[in-house]
Amino acid sequence: MLTIIMCIEYNGTDYHGWQIQSDRKTIQGELNNALYKIFAKEYNAVGAGRTDTGVHSSGQIAHFTLDEEPNIPRHKLRLAINQKLPLNIRVKRLWFSSLEFHSRFDASLREYRYRFSRHPSVFDQRHVAFFPYQLDIDLLFQSAELFIGRHNFFTFSKSNSTNSDYICTIEKCFWTRKENNIFELCVIADRFVYGMVRAIVGAMQDVARGKKTKNSIKEALATQNRLLASSLAPANGLDLHRIYYSAPFDCIWCEK
Repeated sequence: MLTIIMCIEYNGTDYHGWQIQSDRKTIQGELNNALYKIFAKEYNAVGAGRTDTGVHSSGQIAHFTLDEEPNIPRHKLRLAINQKLPLNIRVKRLWFSSLEFHSRFDASLREYRYRFSRHPSVFDQRHVAFFPYQLDIDLLFQSAELFIGRHNFFTFSKSNSTNSDYICTIEKCFWTRKENNIFELCVIADRFVYGMVRAIVGAMQDVARGKKTKNSIKEALATQNRLLASSLAPANGLDLHRIYYSAPFDCIWCEK
């Protein structure tokens, strides 16, 4: 058995998330269609993260398995897949492995980035959320620290019947100020529950606006009460940036 591992980037604006759906256009669906056109056989590309509708990725990892050597040269497979994909989905790198590998279950950490600006831009609007409110930047930056550690993120998530629990451990969570007044959150955790990053961004923005306090975030984490939740930040600012693996797959990463 041969495992094909791919690092994929995509603009999620026109898609209903990663997960395949019978009646809607999804990233996984487009990728599976591309594989079928190449191999004349159905394969299922399994992703490390299930991004939501409108969410992007610059570092999604996915895999599928072959029972035998592909019918085209290995060095041409990435190009062949990209030729069958829409232009807003691209395989950046591709690996062949004889070892057992699962893109989702073998991942040790996941990194998301969220970007927003208080100034609208016609060039950035698909990748940077517009947030037209006055902010206390110090409070925005300070509030990120409250989420670091192991917490129950029930309040900071959407309902999802497939979740066995809402416990996640956030290793890093911090804001930086980029050029053109763009604010970017980097958050790295062992796992994320449905809607979690957009929920914590919405809560931090509420603190920075003066609508909530840092203590209200602490209370929401402690009580698991969705009545204390803030509105979700828009999906267009969110990027599944990187998936981390331990050896021997820790090299599976590619910069833009």
